Amino acid sequence: MNKLKIISKALVVIFSCFALNACSTNKNIIVHNYDTFNYSIKSSVLKERIFYLLNALAQSPVIRQETNHIEAFYQFNKKQNGKIIAAENNCNDIICLANALEIDSLEMKESCEALGELYRQSAFVQRFVKNKIRPSGYYALSNQFSDSLLFIQAWKEQVDGINYIFNAYLKNKGLHYPQADSASYNTKSPAYYDSIKFLLHRILVETKKSSLPCQTNVAMALAILQLNKRNEAGRFIPLSSVNKNAYKRERRIKWQQYKYSAILVFGAGHGERDIAFSPINKVRCDSAVALYQKGIAPFLIVSGGFVHPFQTKYCEAMEMKKYMMRQYHIPSNAILLEPHARHTTTNIRNANRILIENHFPLDKPVLGVSSEGHIDYIVGDQFLKVFHRDMGYVPFTHMQRVSVCEASYMPAIASLQINSLEPLDP
Repeated sequence: MNKLKIISKALVVIFSCFALNACSTNKNIIVHNYDTFNYSIKSSVLKERIFYLLNALAQSPVIRQETNHIEAFYQFNKKQNGKIIAAENNCNDIICLANALEIDSLEMKESCEALGELYRQSAFVQRFVKNKIRPSGYYALSNQFSDSLLFIQAWKEQVDGINYIFNAYLKNKGLHYPQADSASYNTKSPAYYDSIKFLLHRILVETKKSSLPCQTNVAMALAILQLNKRNEAGRFIPLSSVNKNAYKRERRIKWQQYKYSAILVFGAGHGERDIAFSPINKVRCDSAVALYQKGIAPFLIVSGGFVHPFQTKYCEAMEMKKYMMRQYHIPSNAILLEPHARHTTTNIRNANRILIENHFPLDKPVLGVSSEGHIDYIVGDQFLKVFHRDMGYVPFTHMQRVSVCEASYMPAIASLQINSLEPLDP
């Protein structure tokens, strides 16, 4: 893509998503025509999903006011903004800009000390952590910590997430799955550098009066995702819209009649750009529907996002839902759409989140349906190693093979934990 087009995209990102905040979320329940699907997403939606703590801090007028009285915040912001402004004026390549935007270990330490001081001085912040941040479950891996330590640990995780975006989408480093998740443009091109520098100038103007730390960094991270059309995390949000009928039906379910809470269908994208529905997905859907029709579970969860091929316009979960409704006349209120998962690990984690957040019974197992080779992988030791590498925890217990193409497991509450190191599906 030529230089003019990339810079034009940068202009759209700034003026639509930041200055005017006019990018809209998609509210379509069933996508019949992807040519009319609205892929534009508000940056505020991405911020809440990827950087929940940072967003919650910024949304509180009381906290914004109280940070004005903490000298450590003033000094940190002065130093941080000075470094970024110097980079804007003096950098001649994208690596230089990325290094300036990244929050280094000393800055991490200083920001944590400032947050600790804020927590000690502010009864409001103490209540904020106790009544909002901890109960969210988004930092569940820190539940064993005191409120003050959970606050600091959550902050560290969010900062690591900011740095990850700069590393992945400016330096083109650190991606576990570069073929699916990388930048949309050549990060080494002069046009991309010019676009990033343009974005940085505008965001410095937008955030210069903020008293909260790292606001320029997080705004820049979100702008980089938008520039690269990597806003998958915000598509179909809120799920309460797309799954509204199923959520209503859940309240009427007599759970004692069912062995499983749901049947989870693992999505598989097609390798061809213009083909929406893969033959593998068809076979998996056929098998899952046959089990559903036996009455072993009241819901089907179709899981899979916009993954394969690179920057595909098709959502795996939506294509599965459409197929089930069209081919088998499964009612929409029996299908739960999970449209964000990019890997098998997140198929399970994200399905769990739907169940947990909507008060499904967690004492019933989930039945996963896939192909024989895929189930071999799911019940194997290597799968557990991938969870620890990509997430730091395993979001289930009691995984066991039920048949050649089926496995069951019990969901774990830890599934709610945000993974800021996976900004396309946190």
